[in-house]
Amino acid sequence: MLKNSCPIIVENVDYGGHYKVIIGYDCVNDNYENDMLIFADPSDFNDNNRDGYSIFPAERFFYMWFDNHCLSEKDRLQPFITLIK
Repeated sequence: MLKNSCPIIVENVDYGGHYKVIIGYDCVNDNYENDMLIFADPSDFNDNNRDGYSIFPAERFFYMWFDNHCLSEKDRLQPFITLIK
């Protein structure tokens, strides 16, 4: 969906359950382990620049991409919503 310029709303276990929007993906180099996700995030507390944007290692996010409190058990793994133009 990002290739079509459609943001992706995701919910993950960060802060005990947190929604943010994936707006970009940065292929840092040939090693996918260094790739970064770019988020629009109203709780932008992680980078000393409270501008509403944050970055996070893509692979690390993948392992944190689950819900622990809000959704039913069958819907907890990698919940997302896409917005189609």
